[in-house]
Amino acid sequence: MNFQDNINKAKTLFQEDEDYIIFYDGKPIRTHLREDLNVEMDNNFDATDYRANTSNAYIEEIQEHAPFSPTLRIRANTSLKVIHLNENEKYIDYHIIIDRCVECRITNIYYKVTGKTKIKMDVVVGEDAKVIFKNITNAYDDLEMNITGFCLRNSDFKLDDLSMSDQKVRYQNNIYLVDEGSCCSMNNTVLNTTGKEQSYNYEIYHDAPFTTSLMKSYGISKNNSKLIFNCRGKIAKGAKNADMRQKTKGLIMDLYSYISANPILEIDENDVIANHGAAIGSLDETELYYLMSRGLTLAESERLVINTYVAPYYQDIHDEKLLTYILQEIETQLQS
Repeated sequence: MNFQDNINKAKTLFQEDEDYIIFYDGKPIRTHLREDLNVEMDNNFDATDYRANTSNAYIEEIQEHAPFSPTLRIRANTSLKVIHLNENEKYIDYHIIIDRCVECRITNIYYKVTGKTKIKMDVVVGEDAKVIFKNITNAYDDLEMNITGFCLRNSDFKLDDLSMSDQKVRYQNNIYLVDEGSCCSMNNTVLNTTGKEQSYNYEIYHDAPFTTSLMKSYGISKNNSKLIFNCRGKIAKGAKNADMRQKTKGLIMDLYSYISANPILEIDENDVIANHGAAIGSLDETELYYLMSRGLTLAESERLVINTYVAPYYQDIHDEKLLTYILQEIETQLQS
């Protein structure tokens, strides 16, 4: 499929008159945006005020080598789709800034990513802003990705992440609750049917008082695949009345697949709430028998159970084109 064919196929996900951006190899090439939304190229975005001690060798490598550093600035309430196509560029660097009091929904789709790629994205959620960020990753080659979110005073950041990549993956999501009253809900869904190892590291840092986080991770491993969840939450000294909760569920679909769930809580303050839980298992034969006794076939029963792991991602999506795309991709993964 050539360049224009990929563009045309990606555009089938857009509704008429919908705000959208298409990136190709890290550079915006198609946009349909209102005047209060804009994309700036190479504007030297500086996250120093937010990052503190969050930089690492991976981030520095991408910052050094990425040829473009586009920044999307959102100044008004909106629903926006962002589509990424990548064929040739190894290093990709993006930034999204949501202004104060803005309410927005961003659907961010890595629609076709080929070639071994390293991606970094920074998201700054402004004071009193409310953001729903639906991220979908569908890579065809080895992928390393780092998404970092900075939540300012009284902001509300909901990050829903769906990964269905075909090769090895090293994934890092870091959310920093940097100001009082900020909150984050992170819902992660991973399907690994590659026969390879995929590693997902999810971290939330409570750096201020009265911050709240909820992290839920759902994983399915099939075809002798290995899936690793490292779920870390940290409450810093002085972050009084912080509330941090974690939950991980994993479903192993065959004898030789594997899921490892590693919940980590680091707490440096006394007056807080923190808890975690993890449950990893295979398809329950008793549960399947019960469903079959109600008239379902074995295949239908298995899909019903599997759906409890993937439905949390798409249950709030009412866009028919987007929902059809997601369900088709999930079905393709599960049939592989």
